Amino acid sequence: MASRGFKFLQSIRFGLCCHIFMITAYLFVNKLLNTKDKYDWNSFFISRFFRLAPAYYFSFFLILCVIFIIDKQLYVGPIKFILSLGHWMAFTTFNNPFINNNGYTKIINAGVLWSLRYEWLFYFCRPFISIPIPKEIPPVRIIIISIVFLVIFFKYRFVDFNHIYSFLGGAIAPFLIKYTKNNFDTKLISTLVVLCFLAIPFFHSSDNIVSKIILIIAFNFIALGNTIFGVLKKSYLIFLGEICYSTYLLHGILLFITFHLMIGTKTAANFTELQYWLCIFAITPFVVFISFLSFIYFENPGMNLSKKIIKKLRK
Repeated sequence: MASRGFKFLQSIRFGLCCHIFMITAYLFVNKLLNTKDKYDWNSFFISRFFRLAPAYYFSFFLILCVIFIIDKQLYVGPIKFILSLGHWMAFTTFNNPFINNNGYTKIINAGVLWSLRYEWLFYFCRPFISIPIPKEIPPVRIIIISIVFLVIFFKYRFVDFNHIYSFLGGAIAPFLIKYTKNNFDTKLISTLVVLCFLAIPFFHSSDNIVSKIILIIAFNFIALGNTIFGVLKKSYLIFLGEICYSTYLLHGILLFITFHLMIGTKTAANFTELQYWLCIFAITPFVVFISFLSFIYFENPGMNLSKKIIKKLRK
């Protein structure tokens, strides 16, 4: 597999994760700035769980299927197996052990779950971030639960503060939107955004501070209304945006099945760059289709269920 192609995909992956964190922070801060009523913390955590869990558990089921296609039997005791399942059911927030001692466990889905841990970290930091705002002060029970979560998280997990910068970068946008009235959907700004994205592959990782700043600039211009020459208004991009969470969770699994179970790693290792990209292009429609099904049958019902639960709790 050619290194240039790998570097390009790696750059896209890092940039995507940064923008996911920025979107999370943007939505959070925007809610804080514009909420007129007292914030409903129960609704927040319920909606977040049902937003992330359904598609995640579907992807986890597929991971289990792949593991047992490879292993064909249980290689660990039932208690160890159940404990490993428990960690994965909890989004691998505190630990991500091998399932059935299968060394492929953590790479079947391309190792994407690390970003969900940071999502949950941010969610449980949210009560403390909102304390300075009187109408947003959370109940004592929410603060206690958040403290317990954070203590356990920092005990078992190393926190890369480079990712925190992404959250901070996304948090800037709501303030700019609130206090800036300029038109940012211009050809000049669109050109700058395109140049920002074209620059990302020149960096090995988005942890590079210059790369991070470039991504933050691009995100904030888009948040301020730039549509990149109108491209972001296209219906197909809106569609891909709706299914992107499922795509994020499932693309690695489909790649693993293709290259490991169908083609074979030895054969794939000898692919030319052209063969590799042709294979990727051939897989792409299946990734989009499976992601669409996941959105329709897992993500969307999960969001609707959370609304029903919240509505009942408010009665």
